[in-house]
Amino acid sequence: MTPSATAALQDETPVLDSTVPQVFSLPQAQSRVRVVVHKSPWIEHLKERFDVITSLKTGWDGYEGKSVAFEHAVFAANLIDRLYTDDVPPPEIVPGSDGTLQIEWHRRGLSVELDVLEPYQVLATKITRDSGQIEEHTLDSEFSLVADWIKQLK
Repeated sequence: MTPSATAALQDETPVLDSTVPQVFSLPQAQSRVRVVVHKSPWIEHLKERFDVITSLKTGWDGYEGKSVAFEHAVFAANLIDRLYTDDVPPPEIVPGSDGTLQIEWHRRGLSVELDVLEPYQVLATKITRDSGQIEEHTLDSEFSLVADWIKQLK
C-alpha cells in the first residue's frame, strides 16, 4: 500500500533505545515520519509547512513538478534548526518544481536564500536590495557564512 501522506516533523516522541534509527517511516496508509527532535521555535512554526511540502505528488505544480525528496526536507529542517537566531522571524520554505527546496528570509533590505539542491549541496545567496549586490556560494557542510548573514537580519 502506498502512503497517502507523509510528515517530515511530528510531536516529540521519546526514543529510549539508542539502536532505534533517528529517522524512520511507518508502513501505514497515512504514514508519519519522525525526525530527530528539533528545539528551535522556527521548526515549531514550520512543522505544518514541512508536512505539506513532503506530501506533494509529482505534478503538484500543474505541470511536471517533482515531489520534494524526503532527504531534502530532513536536511533543510536540520539546517534551519542549526541556523536559529533570536529576534529573526522564521524563514519561508518553498518547494522547487525540480524537487529541490528553497529556504528564504527577506528582511531589512536583505534577502537570504538557500536552495537545497541535495543534502550537503546548497546554493546560498545574499541579496542586498539597496545596492543590488549579490553574493553567492555553493556550500556543503560549513554554514557559518549563512549564520552571519542571518544575524544581519536582526
